[in-house]
Amino acid sequence: MPKLHRKTQFFASKTAMETLVPLPEWAPLLEEYSLARVDQVERNTYLDSQRYQDLFIDEFRLLEEKWLEQIPEEEREKAILYLTVGSHNQDLRSQMLDGEVLFVTADFDSLLGFMDFFALMGLTTWVENVAWLELMLPRYEGIMFRLGQWFRAAI
Repeated sequence: MPKLHRKTQFFASKTAMETLVPLPEWAPLLEEYSLARVDQVERNTYLDSQRYQDLFIDEFRLLEEKWLEQIPEEEREKAILYLTVGSHNQDLRSQMLDGEVLFVTADFDSLLGFMDFFALMGLTTWVENVAWLELMLPRYEGIMFRLGQWFRAAI
């Protein structure tokens, strides 16, 4: 069966990050976003992405207006923003078994995905050393290890 998965990458130029991140208009936007995420987790319910976006789109557009007002035209042309969402493996195994797809969006709207990275920072268990990693990923031994080596060579 296909193993559907998603990888998300956000790319921004130095100009974009230096001019966008310090804006105080992020505060109400991230507050609305965080409250929506908390509500979603507490209720353990699915929230349609369009309804989710509608909850904070006004604050998002206010941030965009403020950014466009304060950045000179020549700096705006240097500001690069884009977001990719999909499976990035692009190898034969993935093409045959998992399917490969990639969605790319650019400019200011890619920041909607950027907000998810703030949530990920709080939800992620950060591995601080090799010993901790080895506790989380125990070594395979015996027949499973040998089968895994054989399958890896076969693929």
